[in-house]
Amino acid sequence: MSGRVTTLLVCCIVWMIPIPWNLVQAPAIEWLKAFDAAQTVKIVGWFGVPAVLDGTFIYLPNMALEVADSCAGTESIRALLVLSLIYAYMLPLSPVLRLAIIASAVPIAVFANVVRIVITAVMAYHVGPVAIDGWFHQGAGIFNFLLALLLLGLIGEVLRRKYLQSSVSPG
Repeated sequence: MSGRVTTLLVCCIVWMIPIPWNLVQAPAIEWLKAFDAAQTVKIVGWFGVPAVLDGTFIYLPNMALEVADSCAGTESIRALLVLSLIYAYMLPLSPVLRLAIIASAVPIAVFANVVRIVITAVMAYHVGPVAIDGWFHQGAGIFNFLLALLLLGLIGEVLRRKYLQSSVSPG
């Protein structure tokens, strides 16, 4: 087995080790919830939705939304990191560009999660509680992850094309 394959497998196995809740996950979730809620309040204002932030609660004129632990996006970050590792491994790129793809997974997942919360807040303002109940709310989580995968793929494709062009250009 080559060194690259071994490194990939070891990284995937290490990532499966549960992260200690008190030391890492709880503070990360709290930070993500606060960040996502703050960004959401800023962005929904651009769409004419009046919103007030109080911690991780977003108060709209017709209802209050909480960015709960399950809305923080930590599971999307973990899954996208593993997928970015495998995706970067498969691309014909330098190690530095592969690391750039892997590192981009976290901001991409956070961005996609903020988009999901913004859509939910705008829909809750215009449609009401139905936006946070049932299939729409669940479907928004799937949309969130698909958006993150699309963005990761776009970054990989841009880097791949740039890399291939620079490696075949006359020199």
